[in-house]
Amino acid sequence: MGKCDPTMRIQFLENKLGRLTERHSALSAKLPGMPEDKARALSWRLSHLEKKIETLKSKKEHFTTLLAETQPPLEQVSVTPGSVNEKEKEQQELPTAAPEEPVGWGCRGRRGGGRGGARAQRWMSEGAEAHPLLSALQTKKAELQAARQGGNKEEIQAKWEALQEAKVNWREAKRSMMAARRQAK
Repeated sequence: MGKCDPTMRIQFLENKLGRLTERHSALSAKLPGMPEDKARALSWRLSHLEKKIETLKSKKEHFTTLLAETQPPLEQVSVTPGSVNEKEKEQQELPTAAPEEPVGWGCRGRRGGGRGGARAQRWMSEGAEAHPLLSALQTKKAELQAARQGGNKEEIQAKWEALQEAKVNWREAKRSMMAARRQAK
């Protein structure tokens, strides 16, 4: 389970145990009025639910012992009226830590070759998103998806062929743009 907060894990296990015990009680209430073959299948399901419940109970016990081991024992401090506990003073003086910012996914180790990587961002920044053949390709894709939802095979085939033609046109335009960029350098 790695590094996790035992209190959160205990709460999760309690919630899951509650759901499974509710399900078990609901299914066991249905058991007496069922035919024999369905009752046999239901009893099999109940036995598996019981195994899950036992497993979750043991996990919960594990995390409660883990929590008890990791928490420091409480100190007995006698506080007289008018005196201030030294530990409370120290806690009040400690600055609160700033919340950490979430880490982005980045390009996931593909050196910019994946979707949304540095290479795609550079290409899009150079005006490729405004190219008419790219917008035509995107509309053809949307039309094909709509045709697939409609279910007409002839229409799907026609839209698929139009999409393939749009892809070829876009590839040729991209190659010519790249060649022109290379010559300009």
